[in-house]
Amino acid sequence: MNKTPEEAFYATQQSLSRFIEPTPETGRMFEAGGRYAVVADSLRREPLMCRRIIAELGCFKGDKLIYAKETFDFAKAVGVDLCFANKVIRGSGECEFYAANLNHAWPFNDKEVDVLVAMMLLEHLFNPFESFRQIKRVLSPSGRAFINLPLVTSFKNRLRLLFGRIPVTSVPYRRWQLEGHWDGFHLHYFTLSSIHDLAASAGLKIVRVASVGQFHRAKNLLPGLLCAEISLELRHGN
Repeated sequence: MNKTPEEAFYATQQSLSRFIEPTPETGRMFEAGGRYAVVADSLRREPLMCRRIIAELGCFKGDKLIYAKETFDFAKAVGVDLCFANKVIRGSGECEFYAANLNHAWPFNDKEVDVLVAMMLLEHLFNPFESFRQIKRVLSPSGRAFINLPLVTSFKNRLRLLFGRIPVTSVPYRRWQLEGHWDGFHLHYFTLSSIHDLAASAGLKIVRVASVGQFHRAKNLLPGLLCAEISLELRHGN
């Protein structure tokens, strides 16, 4: 049976084969400079009164979701990725994993999720405006969303454009031709201002911006210039 163009595009990205347990390396992703550090920092500074459901979209093998659930004592965790089709129990409470194409309505009820995590995901989806509307829809009134996106405005990309080369927001350019994909399957380029605009268009506000990687503290001074990717916290707008 022939795949639709959409199915064919995402089929090449499916590499998930099994669940893995959290490891010390998983925990380091939540430490300063890690992609998930914005999650830990927010939940430690301002603990949520209601911790029913934490969900991660594009959760790959689920180790970081399980780590967050157990570390921050959520009653239930839900992971969504292209390849999931089963349910597992880890530690206390439930961890559920589902397969879903997130270009369509996300598999959550309105206002169901207390913490939503989507790291390096939204740039792979067709419509960023709809993605931010879905964040708004599924987030509980006091909920928080944590996302990570690539920035096209990094100093390296500015130099690339200056010398007539294409911006790179994922894997090195030489791999694009070898592996037959465009910029690591990224469909969109983002700037900090465009992310603020997308959030505002959906009735969300960005309350925290966190640089990622080596020298993250220095990058925080000029994230739009120094960061190749950025982690953010979003909440319902006033």
